Amino acid sequence: MKGLTKKAISKALVGILLVVSIVITAIIFNSKTNKVEIPAEELARLVSYEQLSENDEYANDGHNVKFGAFFTKDLNGDGRAEKILGSCNKIGEKDTLYIEISVEDGGYFKDGIITIDANNFTYATALIKDTVLKNNYVSSNTSRMELNDIYAGTGKVLMGSINSSISSAESFSGVNSVTLTGTYVADDEEHTETQISKTIDLTVDWYGTAKTELSSQVSSILKTELPEDEDIELSFNFTLKETGL
Repeated sequence: MKGLTKKAISKALVGILLVVSIVITAIIFNSKTNKVEIPAEELARLVSYEQLSENDEYANDGHNVKFGAFFTKDLNGDGRAEKILGSCNKIGEKDTLYIEISVEDGGYFKDGIITIDANNFTYATALIKDTVLKNNYVSSNTSRMELNDIYAGTGKVLMGSINSSISSAESFSGVNSVTLTGTYVADDEEHTETQISKTIDLTVDWYGTAKTELSSQVSSILKTELPEDEDIELSFNFTLKETGL
């Protein structure tokens, strides 16, 4: 019996890697995890967000390119994390934003670009270039990632941390988005090309306890010692200002 050629060995190794990748992804999102208690103020918001369904993840009508952006939380306490289109966190804490892309049924995806349009968070990543990512993306605020050609049977889950970027009261709650653009090339005689543009909206809410202080003038009045045996009526204007969170 003839030995295996280098090409056959290479194909076998690629197949093994794809199987391993699929298994790891399934473990991350489908296996039971330790139950984590969600604060009531967060859970009240989390249950109001939509969940990402499998059909929502397809970026084209032919169901070839799959794309998703989501957070994960165990909302019903069954030990399994749901993919949700929102995140609620205390200011100063973090959450993981997952971005998933794959090509399923033949052909390949080219000129791919992922854009993160963040209104009230920064997206910190430590991603190294590979068969999917064209470059290294190690940054405290990643907003754009370029992709290599992605062939059928190939996929990747990108992970990064969102951090609060509160600069005004309006930014405590905001709608953000993650967009995939590129071209799908079909596995047919004409190599038919289909332009892809898929945007996923994500709601991100932050909460915290505001710190306030009285103006120095009022503070000095309140500290003034007054006679105990006399009725005194005080009248003054005061300013209460927010100093931080």
